[in-house]
Amino acid sequence: MDEFFSPDDVRNFMNRSTTDRQRLILFLLYNYGITVPEMIQITSGQFMVKREFIIFKFIREKTKKEHHYKIQFENYRIFYRVLKGLQAQEPLLHKDKNLPVSEALIKNDLFDVAVTMNQKITPGSLFDSHLFWLFRKGVTFPQAVAEYGISMSGKPYKIWEKAMLAGMQWPYLLEP
Repeated sequence: MDEFFSPDDVRNFMNRSTTDRQRLILFLLYNYGITVPEMIQITSGQFMVKREFIIFKFIREKTKKEHHYKIQFENYRIFYRVLKGLQAQEPLLHKDKNLPVSEALIKNDLFDVAVTMNQKITPGSLFDSHLFWLFRKGVTFPQAVAEYGISMSGKPYKIWEKAMLAGMQWPYLLEP
């Protein structure tokens, strides 16, 4: 089980991150299982800011399913700080008008967090951890295949097996 990050591990990574962009990357990868290409396309227009929460409208690229996520508590503050400085359709992970958000930029931010934490942190390891904790929550393998468009065999199946061996337990992800 040490190969998968727990929700507490990711909270610790977020607390030790030096920028809000790093925190957003960790949150989106781990909590929602959003891929790096999908993350690059997220714009500020997909968020509706309310007084006590933020609604995030997201369409998963592989399955074309639409989701509405409610972001609140300490994560609200992170998203609010980032969103208040953006125009309507600017990328969420906006760096500079001359430098578009790219996969390399996201991986570089994760590398910076990994160096700080002295651990290997990759988009793949965060997604695997996301799947592991979803399976431990009780999400079935067919549900995950339908939701994420993952393969029916190979690594996702092995993650499911490890989660079933670990037993059912649900520490909340980063949002209850």
